[in-house]
Amino acid sequence: GEVHYDRGPAHSEIIWFEVPESLAGFLSVSGNPWLACLLPLAGTMGERLRLSVPLDKSLHQGAMELMHIWEGWYPQLRAIPIEADVLGPVPNTSAPKRAMTFFSGGIDSFFTALRYEAESGSRIDDLVKALGMDIPLQNAQTFQRLRTRLQKAADEWGKNLIDVSTNLRETRFRET
Repeated sequence: GEVHYDRGPAHSEIIWFEVPESLAGFLSVSGNPWLACLLPLAGTMGERLRLSVPLDKSLHQGAMELMHIWEGWYPQLRAIPIEADVLGPVPNTSAPKRAMTFFSGGIDSFFTALRYEAESGSRIDDLVKALGMDIPLQNAQTFQRLRTRLQKAADEWGKNLIDVSTNLRETRFRET
């Protein structure tokens, strides 16, 4: 996605995610993933967030509530406008639904997956480990060592472990 910033010198950059081709049919064509990725940056910079693709209404409402919580935690932050078409549930694709969660291997990611399954009665199909999030893109060897350990956990749990990569943390996120 191409990201343009309003404040400071004119600046734009490309943020990318690389996923296995076998998952292409499961990717969202909505603004939902972009809202999740860019809201912390936009909020920290105090810039409005404009998306050219629609958002799910409940995610939009949740993001607005989340910003008010952030204001309580971080007095320097203010809720920012989110400019996007807001629709009822935004369909992702015609592909069968799969439940995925990001999975760093830490206690929080285990808790998230376990709580989701316990509370929803639904199964998490895939655990997603992202190179470029917790581990910088330049540290591919470190990623592979961690991935080997996480694969053992995924196998014991009966889940697929999926590798993705992103430059999200190599962008303006570093400056905030």
